[in-house]
Amino acid sequence: MSRTTYPLLAQLLLLTGMLLLGWVLAVLLSQALLSAGADPEAHSTLLLTQALSQTAVFLLPSILFTRYVQEPSRPILRRADRQTWVFLAAGIVAALLLIPAVDMLTEWNAGWHWGTPFAEIEARWRQHSAQVAQTTEKLLLIDGGVDLAATLLVVAILPALCEELFFRGILQQRLAHHWEQHRRPRWMQDHLAVWTVALLFSLFHGDPFALMPRWLLGALLGYLYRFSGNLIVNTGVHCLNNTLIVLIAYLHQQGVTSLTPQTGLHLPWVATLLCTTAAAATMATMAAVARRHTH
Repeated sequence: MSRTTYPLLAQLLLLTGMLLLGWVLAVLLSQALLSAGADPEAHSTLLLTQALSQTAVFLLPSILFTRYVQEPSRPILRRADRQTWVFLAAGIVAALLLIPAVDMLTEWNAGWHWGTPFAEIEARWRQHSAQVAQTTEKLLLIDGGVDLAATLLVVAILPALCEELFFRGILQQRLAHHWEQHRRPRWMQDHLAVWTVALLFSLFHGDPFALMPRWLLGALLGYLYRFSGNLIVNTGVHCLNNTLIVLIAYLHQQGVTSLTPQTGLHLPWVATLLCTTAAAATMATMAAVARRHTH
């Protein structure tokens, strides 16, 4: 039996409905966990709640969409070849080079003020952001090697897999493929789809005072997927970014480093500019290789 091909708007509505159902399921499961006597402040409970949220909100809708809505001719998962691993290595280099720019954007974005008319709304959002930051800090309180492994699995690996599958593997691919089918300008497929989904990726994290750095990181991940055509590349870079945060937190708690996930490198602007230029050159080289490989 052939599968029904839905218009783009219908696909997006179906995907949104699946996401909302997943969110409701995550809330219900978390409440059931607490009702069963789990300590809401325990690290294991926080990790389990985080795992439930990622699985129900992003992974489950992705599986359902792929099974019942996605066209069979547009596979999401592909085998890795030699170029995939080269792109992964280049993507890691670009991500590391962008760290100073991300730090600068983070500091600038955190200082945003919305003006007197929106002062009360800003205060509420800042309170919400502070609560999210406190929860994140609790997630990164690691006690021993086993706890470190569990935290890496739930905070670093699982979000990278679930979020990249949802945002890049489905959303970005759907937009780019739709515009390709309808012969829209090439820039819409190559750039608009990337930046649109990157913005949604940032907004989904629910912190307007970290909007810009997450938007930039989302765009980097989007371009890596666009160039490579393989989720291994952007998922690997996303996982690396999360892993660095977990390891820095752990090493700080062990007294090995004074760095924390909240503190940036604070490099001089000249060094930041040079690193950003090198990252852009790396991405431009990847784009050229991808075009040559396509043709």
